[in-house]
Amino acid sequence: MSIDFKKSLVSEIVPNVSVYDDISNPMIIISDQTHETLYTNPSYNESFFAAYSQFHSKFPELLKKYASTEISKTELLIDSPFAEVICKEIELTNGSTASLYILKRLAFIKDENSQIHYKVLLTAERELNFGCWRNNVIDDRIFWSDGMARIFGYEDALSIKEEKNLKNLLKYIHEEDLEKALTNFKERVGGSKDTGTTDIRIRKIDGTIRYVRFKTHFIDREGSKVISLKGTIKDITEDRRNELIKQQQLSDLNKSNDALTQFAYTASHDLQEPLRKIEAYGSRLRTSLAENLDEKSERYLDRMSGAVKRMSQLIDDILTLSRLSSINTEHEEVDLTNVLEGIVNDYEESIKQSNAVINYKLPKVMGIKSQLHQLFQNLISNAIKFKNEDKDPEININYTKAKKAEKEAVGLDTNSDYYIVTVKDNGLGFEDKFNDIVFVPFKRLHGRSEYPGTGIGLAICKKVIENHNGVILVNSKENIGTTFSIYLPIK
Repeated sequence: MSIDFKKSLVSEIVPNVSVYDDISNPMIIISDQTHETLYTNPSYNESFFAAYSQFHSKFPELLKKYASTEISKTELLIDSPFAEVICKEIELTNGSTASLYILKRLAFIKDENSQIHYKVLLTAERELNFGCWRNNVIDDRIFWSDGMARIFGYEDALSIKEEKNLKNLLKYIHEEDLEKALTNFKERVGGSKDTGTTDIRIRKIDGTIRYVRFKTHFIDREGSKVISLKGTIKDITEDRRNELIKQQQLSDLNKSNDALTQFAYTASHDLQEPLRKIEAYGSRLRTSLAENLDEKSERYLDRMSGAVKRMSQLIDDILTLSRLSSINTEHEEVDLTNVLEGIVNDYEESIKQSNAVINYKLPKVMGIKSQLHQLFQNLISNAIKFKNEDKDPEININYTKAKKAEKEAVGLDTNSDYYIVTVKDNGLGFEDKFNDIVFVPFKRLHGRSEYPGTGIGLAICKKVIENHNGVILVNSKENIGTTFSIYLPIK
């Protein structure tokens, strides 16, 4: 039957039917006797574009169930492109009656650009390898987007010929994950307020196994009764494979670090033993020669003893640095004020001898207490060691909360919170061209004869900050002083 001929028949049965053609509200007329769809206006047909195309043929059947009170208005509209429905009885020219349904479209599809927006969604689904779904729990209908259909191996949603319901969806789920999927579904339908995410395996129509992530984003309720679930599905097979590779690489790296740490510990022990012997024999030699030891020989023994002590300290510092590279300690809340108080007590004698003044105001952070102790101990030790001969050492330690621009400037996550702890002294300082060099192991700006040390202290400081996912910077001026800026995460 041609469309024109059918329209002519409708015009004979439905009075003034042509008037409905120009009405913007979607309209459909269904016979009360035969339950046949007599008429749909252009606005009604245009409402079933793209995402709603599969409901075009089903919606009249749902209207009939609604008319007979088999389903509620909410159940009727839940997966449709409509937000409201009004039903009026009209009399046909043959004396029978029909139901005229006047519908109100959902707000987002009133716009002329809605189809363009939908095409953008289709493109996003294809490029990001995800899909969308809606599950009408009441009558067990599941809407598949084209993206979801492709994940299961179909060309698009219209290519799926079987009924789209829970029973048929479960056929695709790997048998070992079936119980997990059902449990998640029952929790959502059972009234759980948690939207929920579950990772399971599916079997595509070609038999290949893929890992997917089902996520429920919205749960629609009518009173306490769940009537609809809406969510997304994403193929995470490659993500999972990459994660497993990363975990293996991390495991291998940890094993390598553990082996290096063990080697460093063993090597340090083996190296320290001959040094202790050299020190012991030097002491015996000094004692046995006693008054017969001339000035030149005594000077040689002093140099030998000094070299042994430097070597011993160097080995200890290298061991400390290697341990910091492989440490895997859980972070805990650390009161930095308590840390500083302990350091000040440890350095009480050095502070008195140098007339140093240490002022500090510090926060609590999440970190590794022993490492943060090492950090501030090294910085305070350096400030006292490299003091300006013309004035007593003054060390001021303060903190502020980092602003967005400050975090951006050093490449930190602007969504995370950081403290900036500054350690400022009035010591010797150095030229700004050495700002980066000072953190390199064994790089010294002063001769060993002038200032003792191994050149690893600031390298240890940098490693501690890296272990805390922070940043350490230095700004110094020769003969004026040095300021270290330390960015530490608050949590």
